[in-house]
Amino acid sequence: MRCDHLAFRGAGVDWQIWIQEGAQPLPRKWVITSTDIAGSPQFEVVMTKWNFAPQFGEQTFAFTPGKGARKVDFLPLPKGNPQSR
Repeated sequence: MRCDHLAFRGAGVDWQIWIQEGAQPLPRKWVITSTDIAGSPQFEVVMTKWNFAPQFGEQTFAFTPGKGARKVDFLPLPKGNPQSR
């Protein structure tokens, strides 16, 4: 399959993406390079098996806390405009 290849540079990271050409322009590959780490390590992912009609039961997203787990309450938000802080 033919893909368009795009490459980008940012502070500390370069990344590339390959997007399939045609009627369904799906991302097919990503490469992320850490340029601020010695050796410039890369993370690469290739996507080949897209499922456009996944089936999930309710239990897939049900949360069951582990033994001994307890709820932690969030702190209350301060009043006022968060943009002015």
